[in-house]
Amino acid sequence: NQVWLTNTLPAELTLAPGSLSGGAGYDAATRQITWQGSMGSGAARVFTYQAVPDAALPPGTAVTNTLSIYYGRHQLRFERTAVTWVAAPDLSQSELTAVTSQPYAANIVTYTLRLRNDGLTAANNISTVVNLPYAMIPFTDTLSINGGTAVLADQRIHWQGDLSPGDAATITLALEREPAAVFERVPATAVIRDGVTATILRENWLDLAPWRQYLPAVYR
Repeated sequence: NQVWLTNTLPAELTLAPGSLSGGAGYDAATRQITWQGSMGSGAARVFTYQAVPDAALPPGTAVTNTLSIYYGRHQLRFERTAVTWVAAPDLSQSELTAVTSQPYAANIVTYTLRLRNDGLTAANNISTVVNLPYAMIPFTDTLSINGGTAVLADQRIHWQGDLSPGDAATITLALEREPAAVFERVPATAVIRDGVTATILRENWLDLAPWRQYLPAVYR
């Protein structure tokens, strides 16, 4: 069960001295981090290191770092890629959630999009569209935001605003679900653009039980 790992650092990155751990080695001439060893069923290995981007890179540059893994027994090769943005905002931890009014046969669903900038650079003029389920009716007066501007139209919330490093913004709206006689799987999505990095898509799938009403049974 021999495994070979090769990570050739892109020209934009320089390995931080002393940061490589996990048993891998580094060849400065080839700029390669390598490891070879045996791994049994269920085994795991963790390798960590730090790399410094070239100071001459302009803000918003995407640096792609690719790792190659070769499994000798079945002659299989895998690649894993990590993309790092230089001096750019980071909205990757933003999330879209849904809360129902009750566990079963809920008739009100509240959607919340939380935008968060974990980057070291401000995100200016963020553009976000939340696509709401067409089968639900929004309570327009429940639209709530704690920053930026929002417009509700055609089952979509259009939000624009700025986020400094470490800041967050929340967009919340309640909708009414019409009674249904079957189980429903309802999707909602949020498309987030910060104007610098790649577009972020967040999805929420909500499983809703059918509406049921039980009549009292009378026995004599």
